Amino acid sequence: MMHFDPAALTAGMQHMLVAAGTPDEIAAVVAATLVDADRKGVESHGILRMPHYLAQIADGYLKPTGRPVVTRETPSLVVIDSQQGFGHYALRELCDRVAAKARQVGIAFGGLINTTHTGRIGWFAERIAGQGQAIQILGGGAHRLPMHTSVAPFGGRERILSTNPITLGWPGGKFGAIVADFSTSVTAEGKVRFYRERGLPLPEGWILDRDGVPSTDPQDLYAGGVILTMGEHKGYGLSLFNEFLGGIMLGPTHEANWSVVVIDVHTFSDPATVQEAAESLLTRIKASQPAQGFTEVLLPGERENVMAQQRQQAGIPVAPAIWEQIVEAATALGVDPLAP
Repeated sequence: MMHFDPAALTAGMQHMLVAAGTPDEIAAVVAATLVDADRKGVESHGILRMPHYLAQIADGYLKPTGRPVVTRETPSLVVIDSQQGFGHYALRELCDRVAAKARQVGIAFGGLINTTHTGRIGWFAERIAGQGQAIQILGGGAHRLPMHTSVAPFGGRERILSTNPITLGWPGGKFGAIVADFSTSVTAEGKVRFYRERGLPLPEGWILDRDGVPSTDPQDLYAGGVILTMGEHKGYGLSLFNEFLGGIMLGPTHEANWSVVVIDVHTFSDPATVQEAAESLLTRIKASQPAQGFTEVLLPGERENVMAQQRQQAGIPVAPAIWEQIVEAATALGVDPLAP
């Protein structure tokens, strides 16, 4: 395993994106989200995505100069068209706009359409919850696009749904931003890719092969298999709700549409009361006795934050096979992936 300084890695990824035609300010946001995902142990949404993004740029699927454009706006609503640009940059713009509206009217809604991959969604929720607001981000709509479906409805074996993530964030006072970020499928496609790149078998219960038989071979997913829903029928129901908001209510998608709701929690109570109540609940949870097999009770996002602190010091581990792909992509662009 190779290890890299987070700052150097971020600069290198930004350098590659700029070489591929991405404006510097957009490249900075994309690189930051990718490396932060690796810092927090969410490698499925980290720098292993770089060769894929670069291939999408070369194919014309992803437009590196695409900038978000507001297509509809009211005091409590905003819809943004990403112009098929980087979803990371467009979703950040949407979250910031919705958060600003919520500070004015108490609660606001936003929609993101015509966008590409958005990276780790928890990154966006952490920013808004860190500012003292509650946020919900839902992704869906890929049912119209067979190339982006990978999940079977509960009880089925056909690709009809996508991983349709749900991300929730809220301010936790002295505990910081509390973020729950998960797909409505049992795993994200990127995690299957991560296991494949490392030559590892998948945990049982993640996928079915093309014949509907449970499998632990990650290659079976890419040979016509499917990912299962999280919590069986429960994840299935959540996924369908995401499809309604993203792919039916917001309309046709390029890859997935996103809906964002931000609540200014102080609309309902004074800031001190909200913070005290949140800290009281979280303190009680942290002080509770762990079950057999556990050493402590963790809060949502706590494991990722601990990982980030460790990797900030020890460096970000990258599998040689993944780094070779990045170096190959950088060489094709005529740049060094670790150049400033």
